[in-house]
Amino acid sequence: MKVLSLTSLELIGEYLDKNPDSTALVDDFQAMYSDLGLQFVDAEYDISFDDVKLLSPDDDLDEKQTDAKNSAILYQAMKSLSPAEATDDRLWVTLCFGDFNQYVSSRWKIPAKGRAKNIKNHWTFQGAKPLTRDNALSRLWWMGHLASQIEGWTSEQVFKILFNNSDYRQSLVDRSGTSSNIQVVSAILAITKSAFDQNVEFKRASFRRFMEEVNFIAGRSNLAALDLSEIIKILQPIYLEAHNVTNGSALKKVMQGIGKVFKD
Repeated sequence: MKVLSLTSLELIGEYLDKNPDSTALVDDFQAMYSDLGLQFVDAEYDISFDDVKLLSPDDDLDEKQTDAKNSAILYQAMKSLSPAEATDDRLWVTLCFGDFNQYVSSRWKIPAKGRAKNIKNHWTFQGAKPLTRDNALSRLWWMGHLASQIEGWTSEQVFKILFNNSDYRQSLVDRSGTSSNIQVVSAILAITKSAFDQNVEFKRASFRRFMEEVNFIAGRSNLAALDLSEIIKILQPIYLEAHNVTNGSALKKVMQGIGKVFKD
C-alpha cells in the first residue's frame, strides 16, 4: 500500500495554515496532489478496502450510532494492523483524503467558518491531540481495538458506553494511566454501566474528578496487577462519591448491579 510521505503531510499542513477558508484538498485532492507536489511512498500495509463501506449519519442513524457501527466495520477490515502501525499519521491522512473522503465529508461536515481547522482536525491531525480523538478514521480504529480486548463484553456493549458521551470517552481513553491497562478500563466500564442502569447520571466534572483519583491511585500502587473484582471494589466507591451518590438504597443498588453487568 502507498501512503503520503511525511513531507507531504507537512505541505498539507502548511497549505491549510495559509488558506484557512479553502476546501480544495477535500473537493479535488488529485488536483491538489499535483499543485502541492505531494508524494506517495511504499508502506508495508496489506489491507484492502474494496468491500468496506462506512455509514453516514441520516434520519435513521445518528452520529453516535454510526460511529459505533463504523468502528466495528473499520476495525474488522484493519484488524491485521498492530497498535504501533496504527500510530502512523501517514496512513490515516492518506485514507481520509483517499478511500474514505466521502465518508469523512458526510460525518464531519465542513462549516462556513474555520474550514481549514475542521479539515486539520478530521482529515489530518490538529496539534498534539491523541489518535483517539478527532481524526475521522483513527478514532474509529482505536475504539474498535479497545473493544476487542475487553473480555466478557461484546463490541456493541463497549461502544454503547464509549460513544454515548465524548467527554467520558476522552477522559477514559486519553489517560495513559488507565487506557494502557485493559483490566482497569474493564473495571471502569463495568462501574459506569452499573451506575447508568441505576439512573446515576454521568457528569463531566464528576467523572474527571474520578479519573484524576484513578490515575493518582495507579501512580501510587500497582493497580493494574489486581484482579478485575479487586479493582472494581477499590474504584466503585470513588466513582459513586464523585457523582454524589450517598443515599444508602441507591448506593446498594449500584453496588449490586456489577454482577448483572457481567451476566448481561
